[in-house]
Amino acid sequence: MDPLTAPALAAVLARIFDGAVNEVGRQTWTALTGLVRRAFGGRDRSRPMRAVAELERHPDDPAKITELAAALAAAADLDPDFAADLRQWLADAGSTSGDVTNVIGGSAQIHGAVVQARDIHGSITFGDPDAR
Repeated sequence: MDPLTAPALAAVLARIFDGAVNEVGRQTWTALTGLVRRAFGGRDRSRPMRAVAELERHPDDPAKITELAAALAAAADLDPDFAADLRQWLADAGSTSGDVTNVIGGSAQIHGAVVQARDIHGSITFGDPDAR
């Protein structure tokens, strides 16, 4: 199975909190918070629970999205059952929309061209192909 990564989780969370939260976004968020509460509810000081609470308080703060994504990925690394549930949530969240969110984040330093896309049919070219 693919590992759960903070960037993949952050991309879905960013889509949920993109400023235009719709009903699907609310349902996706409710499913995630339910999952986190079931896994960590008795431990309010757990990193995932704190990160959920912070994002709920500051839904427009990209740093809070990044923190929650990192907390979820770290928790999934330690708990295979939580990881399986989180993978299912991620699959369900990805199937709710045809939209694609591509994220380059963290401390990424990009030098050169980057393509972020969903479905590509055909070639991608940067610059003049005859200039080689």
